Amino acid sequence: MKSKTPGQILESLREHAPSQKRLQAAIGAAMRSYFKNGGYIDPKAKSRLGATLAASNAMADLVGRAGMRLDRKGPAPVHFAADFSFTLGAGIRDITHTDAYKDLIDREPALGLSALEIEEAYSSGEYIFALADQTSDTITRNIQEVIRKAMRVGQDVSTASKQIAAMGDYPQRYVATVFRTNTTTAYGAGRMREAQRMSDEGLLVALKYSATLDGNVRPNHRAAHGLIAAPNDPVWNYLTPSLGFQCRCSLIPMDEIDIPKHLIRDGEVRKAKVPPGAHPDSPGFGRRTDREMYS
Repeated sequence: MKSKTPGQILESLREHAPSQKRLQAAIGAAMRSYFKNGGYIDPKAKSRLGATLAASNAMADLVGRAGMRLDRKGPAPVHFAADFSFTLGAGIRDITHTDAYKDLIDREPALGLSALEIEEAYSSGEYIFALADQTSDTITRNIQEVIRKAMRVGQDVSTASKQIAAMGDYPQRYVATVFRTNTTTAYGAGRMREAQRMSDEGLLVALKYSATLDGNVRPNHRAAHGLIAAPNDPVWNYLTPSLGFQCRCSLIPMDEIDIPKHLIRDGEVRKAKVPPGAHPDSPGFGRRTDREMYS
């Protein structure tokens, strides 16, 4: 079986239909709570929303870490990558998060410590509440905006509210946006966190920015393609994927033999500069989310 790139693996995660369906149900419950309580989402609905997002984010984080390790696995990384792709490409759509989680750890025991770290971080009440509050606030703003638009065309608040409530679960496009954004962030945090751990273990010395060089690549993403820097280089505070919505870029692990000699000085990778034209699409992208998550 042909192996998948990190970008293709991320896309499989972002399109995971069962997870999106669970999120849609949780968002729908929060929305119904909003109308039932006169503009207030109750704690139970909020908690369900946060826990649903936390579960899928934890899975994306672990998959990102597994991919970073398997990218450097030897002596036959292609076979590992192909086997890993099969799990993510076909099986992950049909198995539970718990089963997929266990499967990845069984395949790569070095992820054991990472799994414990993920479980502690993503199951914390503080993290779940933060996710719930952030998403609930967005739901509230969107509902209020729909009501304002309805009033501008002559509908009263009561009529507009009933129409929104009758929609049932929140529109799929919004659900997909929330899910894909959270998954991308968690996946990137996992890859970068594991890269730092592997660097400390002496298993890699640098990361290489890899864009998908096809007709859909954005110029600022293409400009970052090929950038090589150490995992702790400040350049990654600005250029860690994703650089924008629907970003397909990734960071590839490298050891010293892979790195051009002119980038090595005194046995270490030279400090990198931001390539001309390379930048995030907008503020909030490109940052080291792993440091925010695991500070």
